Order: sequence, then C-alpha cells, then structure tokens
Amino acid sequence: MKNPMTRKKSFIVFILAATLAIVLSSCSSGNEEYSQELQNQVSALQTQNALLQESLNSQENQEDVPEPPTNEEPGAELLLQTPTPEFLPTEPVPAGEPIVYDGWSMTVSKEINIRSNYWRITVYLRNLGETNRIFRFTNAAVTASDNLGNIYEPFPHSECEDVYHLVKNLEIEGLESEIISSANYVTDCSDANNLGPFKGPISIEAEYLIIHFDGFGPFTNVDVIIDL
Repeated sequence: MKNPMTRKKSFIVFILAATLAIVLSSCSSGNEEYSQELQNQVSALQTQNALLQESLNSQENQEDVPEPPTNEEPGAELLLQTPTPEFLPTEPVPAGEPIVYDGWSMTVSKEINIRSNYWRITVYLRNLGETNRIFRFTNAAVTASDNLGNIYEPFPHSECEDVYHLVKNLEIEGLESEIISSANYVTDCSDANNLGPFKGPISIEAEYLIIHFDGFGPFTNVDVIIDL
C-alpha cells in the first residue's frame, strides 16, 4: 500500500497529464505563432512530468529495500562478556560496586558481620569467562584499616594462623559466582571459600573501613571503602 506522500505525488502526475491533454488540444485550433508557444509549454510540462515520475519510482524502490542488519545484540549484559582493562582502579572503590579485571568481577559487600571481639567481610567473585578458571589468593592478601589510621589485625586462632599465608585455589565455573567469607572461619580455616575475620572492636569514631587487596587473584593495590 502506498503511503500518503506517494498518493499525493501520483495525483500531481495525474494533474500534469490532464493539463498536457488540454494544451495539446488547444494547439490544434490556434494560429501558427500561438501554437508554437503552446508547443514550448507542452515540452516543458513533459520534461517536468518525466522528472517527477522518475523521482516517484526511485522513492518507491527505496521503500522496498530493507534496512541493513546491525552488529549489535540488544540486551547483551556486561557480565556475560570477558573485558580485560589495561589497569586496575587507582582510586578507592565504594563497597557494592563491581571491580572488573582480567576476566573477573569482584564485589565487596556493604554489610559487615560484627561480633564482640571480631568482624568479617564478604567478597563476591564472578568468572566472566565461559570456561572454568582458578582464582588464587591468600588470606594475607586482604588487610583492613579505617579512616582514622587504625589497623585491624587478623583475628588470632592457632589453626587459622597456620594457613594465613597458604595459597588457596578456588575453582569457579564459567559464568558462575562464588562467595569468599569468614562465616566458617574457626571450623574450616583452610577452605578455599574462607577469608579470615579481623580483630575488633571497630573504633566508634571511624567513619569508614578501608579493605586493601594485594595479590588477591589479579586484584593488586585495590582499596574498597565500606561506610560505617
């Protein structure tokens, strides 16, 4: 079905054709000079009619040509890709914000679990690749302080002190996530999903904690801020 613009231009062509017929009829009954003038007008109308018809045909052909396909895939999610930035963040990152590097996504929870004499954090890791990978780290790779300069040492425990510098290998399947926390710290210190807690209490004047990662998988010299 033709659009309104095409129908409008078709109507113009019809008017021009009718005008041509009237002019040609007039040419047959006038004097020679007047007939020549009308003939010139007829030629001009014929040229205009031909150009307009050609323009209409060109537009109709363009309307029938489908738009070229695009290479974009709507709805593609960042976490399903494997980005590899050339550098890690140089400024502190707020807790809850993912840090993406070398095919990994790391997010430190905004929530901290506080007990009477220690506290613990939770780290979410996601393998952004499609194949299984090993995330390697030590508990010693994660340290804590606050904005006042207080340093929070690892919570002392004889069994856990032995594995503080032990290299852990956490296998994470492609496009899957794992949690590293200190929920089972006392009973399973050597577990690859385990991260030791920090000695408390947290200073009442502190405004935020600074969690520092150095050699935590590919995450080196990265600071995460947890507001208190």
